[in-house]
Amino acid sequence: NFLRSKKFFVVFSAVLMLIVFYGVSVFILFLTAPVPTITAPFVTIFVETIKIFAIIISAYLGLQAAIDFKYNSETSVIAKSEHTYSEEKVDQRLIEIYQEAFKDDKSYAPVSWVEGQPDE
Repeated sequence: NFLRSKKFFVVFSAVLMLIVFYGVSVFILFLTAPVPTITAPFVTIFVETIKIFAIIISAYLGLQAAIDFKYNSETSVIAKSEHTYSEEKVDQRLIEIYQEAFKDDKSYAPVSWVEGQPDE
């Protein structure tokens, strides 16, 4: 889905930032209108800032697209998870067989049982 991709998020964020930046710049131009000597440098600073911002965004999107193409990956931001579990089935009859076979062997016994036994 295009709306869930990182590239869309970057482009959408960049457009929003440009809109805000443009609005603030127009507001500042209205404030600097009475003093035209500072309006010209402000316009130059605004234009150069937009150029740099556009270069940064296009470089990121270009690199992201190249990486996606090279590794045939998807730049989705969806959180994916898998739930796995294991179920342990206990055969009580098998436990009883081993308990009886190794009842005198302390190496197969639980620690609490070994500690409770008198030393030989």
